[in-house]
Amino acid sequence: MEYDSFDSVHDNSSQEKSVHTIPEVVDEAEEGKVPGDIHVFKKVEGKLIDAPCHTTFLALLSFCHEEKTTKFVAPRVNWRQINKDFVKDLVDGAEKECQSETSLDWKEEITFTFYEVYHIREEEEKNFDMDLYVPLYSSYKTNTVRDGAECIANKWAGPVRMFTVKKLINLLCIEEDFQDVFDMDEPIAFDENALVTDPSLLARIIGHDVFKSLKFPTLDLYEKFPQLAIDPSPDMTLTMYNAAKNMRESIRKFQELTSLRVAFIDGQHRGFATKIMCCGYHIGDASEKKVNYFQVQCYQIKPESPVTPVTRILSANIVLDVSGMVVKEQGAVESKRLDTRKKTGVPVTWRSWFNGHMESLYSQYLNTDEDYLRRLWRPAYLTNKIVRQPFLFKSGKFVFDTQIPVFLLFYRVSKVIRKYKGDIM
Repeated sequence: MEYDSFDSVHDNSSQEKSVHTIPEVVDEAEEGKVPGDIHVFKKVEGKLIDAPCHTTFLALLSFCHEEKTTKFVAPRVNWRQINKDFVKDLVDGAEKECQSETSLDWKEEITFTFYEVYHIREEEEKNFDMDLYVPLYSSYKTNTVRDGAECIANKWAGPVRMFTVKKLINLLCIEEDFQDVFDMDEPIAFDENALVTDPSLLARIIGHDVFKSLKFPTLDLYEKFPQLAIDPSPDMTLTMYNAAKNMRESIRKFQELTSLRVAFIDGQHRGFATKIMCCGYHIGDASEKKVNYFQVQCYQIKPESPVTPVTRILSANIVLDVSGMVVKEQGAVESKRLDTRKKTGVPVTWRSWFNGHMESLYSQYLNTDEDYLRRLWRPAYLTNKIVRQPFLFKSGKFVFDTQIPVFLLFYRVSKVIRKYKGDIM
């Protein structure tokens, strides 16, 4: 791996004022309104509905909210925090996968939800029912206080408005594909009561060809879209350093122009690994007082690779509350359910549990000191070059072979169970 640093003028997260501004709105109904303004919504209780789609991690990357002090922000829709050690394994696996055909967990289905970022100042909170909004947190530890997850001040997750979706469609120049939903000939008129309640609409957007065709590494992720293009210098060469540096600029510009965001219910470790690899971030441990977000780490993703873990099309599931609202703890409950389903998908029988327990004991013996563990070879075992090692234990000066006693114990227990419980083996 290669480590470099560059001047802070290139680090988009460090600038106090952005060089790109939200375009001026000409419609009177829209005047003075920008994505993220405060609106009052009706509090309702509902349930999650879902819609399948096919997309890529690279497509979702621009929708993953980031701040100056943390680069992966979301409401707490996932039941656990990000484990950085596991993310490192995913990054290492992704780099190897670019050079081989291995899977390394990147192909599994993911589940996520959409939300919108709302700016609500502290002095304004008393004027609104804050139960309708959900706080935003860093998805990984940034300090050692409490759980280590920083809460983002004055920014909240709320429902997705049809108004916001229509602006994004205009931004991506894909109006023709959504004529059945919006009348694109009419000017955008804000309706605070119009919320997105059908996840299939969001599935059509994130699964659109404009997102599935995105490539990385590249110097300009959205070069085909005038409002999103960053126009890099013609003299700039395609290196992982330049690609990561420009990716930060592309994401910053994208998030300036839309308040629509994504939060991972299942698959957030791979989402965070994508952010690290494509943006070149080196996220330190929570014990570090200050993380250097100016640094660029160059990961090994070859430009000539036809398909990489971040550009591979994978199956996804979009969930949304039937009311369109972001309901507190609803996503975390669904996240835990999905995780439990993975572990309980195959029922555990008495035989599989017993064999697994014996394998665990066997592994403990193998991990002991070599002087303690010795293998006792017997001619009866030498029927194959590959021989399963017997279970051993030491008593005084002798090492006993327990493989035969264990088999006899297993046989005896089986007879007892068959006698009183029936044949369950």
